[in-house]
Amino acid sequence: MAYSGMHLLTILASFSFHLAIFKWPAAPLLRRLSPVFKTLPPGKQVVLRDCVMSLVHALIPSTVGLYVFLYPGDVQPDTVWYDSPLVRHATCVGLGYTLADTLLQAVCPSLYNRTMTLHHVIALCGGYAVSVDPVVPYFINYWLMMELSGPFLHLRSILLGLGQGKSTLYQVNGVLLLVVFFACRVVTIPVWWVQFYQHVTSDDLAGFRVATIVSLFVLHPAINVLNLYWFGKISWLVYRYLST
Repeated sequence: MAYSGMHLLTILASFSFHLAIFKWPAAPLLRRLSPVFKTLPPGKQVVLRDCVMSLVHALIPSTVGLYVFLYPGDVQPDTVWYDSPLVRHATCVGLGYTLADTLLQAVCPSLYNRTMTLHHVIALCGGYAVSVDPVVPYFINYWLMMELSGPFLHLRSILLGLGQGKSTLYQVNGVLLLVVFFACRVVTIPVWWVQFYQHVTSDDLAGFRVATIVSLFVLHPAINVLNLYWFGKISWLVYRYLST
């Protein structure tokens, strides 16, 4: 199997939608939130506009992922080949967003970050590999649920950039970020592998593309490592902030 026209349309629509968010409503929204925004250097304004775009994106796959997790239907741990429209299209939305953000990083020097560039490369390769065919949707849905921490992460960056690093909202959001990040990106690591092990010890993966195998056994562990690295950084920042 491969992408249908609807999957390609979802990727294109997501790419265009997120660039439109960055181009038009992001800056007016930030100016409305705080007069500080218009006094910032152009580079920092671009970074905050990108945060708005990323926050909007995080709400989409995370909502879908949580819904599928709570109401899985046929999306089960022992299901290998199953075309879940919600999981597959949400992954395509993520591909469109990642393409848009990668393009922005290429043309906006202020957005360049080596760790995020690595993340985007993994997300593009892995997202394509696990969405081009309808495989192991239960486990792919865990990737969608990782985005549950996204709104808190990007709101933190926005508040900090607007000079609200001492506000109550910033403090509460920081604690929520730590808790949600731990729940959806760290706790899920052993859970994912314990449940996925049944397929490793069988012939279930025999018909998978090489790209899908690489995604599951190389790129997924790489994302796990990045999540542990980021959780360590977030924990340290929260500890340092609360101890001052």
